[in-house]
Amino acid sequence: APGTIEQPLASMEGARNLIQARRAAGIINEGGYQVLLRGGVYRLIRPFVLTTLDSGTVAEPISYLATPGEEVVILGSIPLANAYLYGPAPDLLPGGMQIGAFDGRLYYRNALLPTEVSMLDQLIQVNNAAFITIGGMIFTGARGTAVSMINCENSLITNSVVQYNGGAGIAINGGLNVGVLNCDIHDIGAGGINLVGGDRATLFAAGLYAENNTIHNCSRAFTAPGVYLDGVGNRAVHNLIADFPGPGAVVNGNDMLVDMNEMRNLQHGVILPGRDWSLRGTRVQNNFIHDMPLQAVGVFLQDDASGASVTGNLIARIGFGVFLDGGRDNTIANNYFIDNPIAVRIGDDIDNYSEPWEQFTAPPIVNEIYRNHYPQIGNIVDNDPLLPLGNVIKNNLISGGQGIQYLNNSGQYVNATNNPNELNPGFIDRPNGDYRLTPEAHERLKGIREPGRDNMGRMR
Repeated sequence: APGTIEQPLASMEGARNLIQARRAAGIINEGGYQVLLRGGVYRLIRPFVLTTLDSGTVAEPISYLATPGEEVVILGSIPLANAYLYGPAPDLLPGGMQIGAFDGRLYYRNALLPTEVSMLDQLIQVNNAAFITIGGMIFTGARGTAVSMINCENSLITNSVVQYNGGAGIAINGGLNVGVLNCDIHDIGAGGINLVGGDRATLFAAGLYAENNTIHNCSRAFTAPGVYLDGVGNRAVHNLIADFPGPGAVVNGNDMLVDMNEMRNLQHGVILPGRDWSLRGTRVQNNFIHDMPLQAVGVFLQDDASGASVTGNLIARIGFGVFLDGGRDNTIANNYFIDNPIAVRIGDDIDNYSEPWEQFTAPPIVNEIYRNHYPQIGNIVDNDPLLPLGNVIKNNLISGGQGIQYLNNSGQYVNATNNPNELNPGFIDRPNGDYRLTPEAHERLKGIREPGRDNMGRMR
């Protein structure tokens, strides 16, 4: 029968259409449908699109997967020799990529192919579908975002490589419980993974996630983060984010989680943009953020970012470990700061804005849902709104560098306790990066907890 090993279909579209026809005919397929792509290069002439008609269910999920042990490459490009050009093509070395100045198309050259030119904005689009899994493939040569899932539920992109694309690697926009798992994203024009979902008016969490991915060599055309989180209740966990001129993560929303990641050789570690006191509940915890330029910040609570916790992180060899740029009700606790010129910088932000501070009081700040969920939000407007009140810095171990730096008069507003600064506090092997404390140091440094270094980063 068509669609079997004996009679394979020629394309993903053929498999999709066959599944639609079987389901329209009322045929039940216990366990769902698994579409296996045989090894080879698939040059798309249009994006592969799945919609509500292609949704699976709990009982009948639908998967599009590479055959185990076979390499499946999904291409949105054609060889340069076959392309009509609007101007001179760039002369690329292996590994090079460039956005065309005349046509806006992506030109790239990897180690295996001569120069290729993108013909599609996207490779895979999944819209308003549920219980869909896409995995095991190599996605290459899109002008924009390679793979997107929009308003989907209980769906997954897994065990795939995204490379040589002009925009973001993977974008999840809207929906519920959709994730990117065990992927390798590299050599792309913008950021790695965008997760945007949840309802800020009601604080309904989307549960979108990026977990156990490697994201590196991004921002080759536009500065963008490795992971971008927006909305409510999304998370980036156990990712390795490294080696490009952009931030590791930008977090703009409520109740976000950045946990157990490793970030290195970046423009910055984690940025919370701020400028809205209702953006609260983000946790940046248990991350290894290290080896960045002197102007870099490990965790940047920017422009009065408020209501965040920065805990249990190991931040090493970065210009500024944490920069608290004004803001309210933030907690910086139980972190290790190793050889950062400044471990924590505190600003008061009183004179930094030409705009009126009232812009920070977005509509949710007077919403009863917010006042119940974030009790500290209730009195900001009536309590010297630009003063950095309610911030706590405690039980951090600082080793090397200046320690805590207070700008202007910010020190009088911050509750800072038990933040010892010792070059040799009793690490087991400081020169070789073993920052565990000896039993004697544990006994002496009351209240100091070690970060769990072995659990940070991608888990193989």
